[in-house]
Amino acid sequence: MSTGAVFANFQDKAELFEAVLTEDMTKLADTVKAGAGEGSVKARLAAALTAGYHGSLDQLPLFQAIVARSWFQPLAAETRARAVTKQLLAVITQILRDGVGKGELSQDADVPLLTDLLWDAYLSNYRRAAYDSWTEQQLSDHVAKQIDVILAGALTR
Repeated sequence: MSTGAVFANFQDKAELFEAVLTEDMTKLADTVKAGAGEGSVKARLAAALTAGYHGSLDQLPLFQAIVARSWFQPLAAETRARAVTKQLLAVITQILRDGVGKGELSQDADVPLLTDLLWDAYLSNYRRAAYDSWTEQQLSDHVAKQIDVILAGALTR
């Protein structure tokens, strides 16, 4: 896109950043969904979230900027960003619902709460990548342990 086209299509840097964010988060949702594969609910979640790390670690500075901006953006921009994030949350939610349907998770499992906890764990691990130089393998191993802990109370016996 030429400089003129950028100025014609975006009012400011924040709006341009939001467009890039939307595009990247949509691609990330597709990557996470494709990574879910088959297997147990734990295996599918670990595979999906690991695929997310694999698809985004090369853009770690962008993720840092996304998180930093999320604290200070206008309400309308936050609302639009959350709409894009819902695509990622929907993947996690579907895996959990499949787990309930297959009897791996209890029928009374709080799927929305589990989704939020898993998403929060996934996001929090980016700090380890950014500040502790964790590799994709370290993130993958850690998120698998987090999944075990988060799902512990919802698993059927």
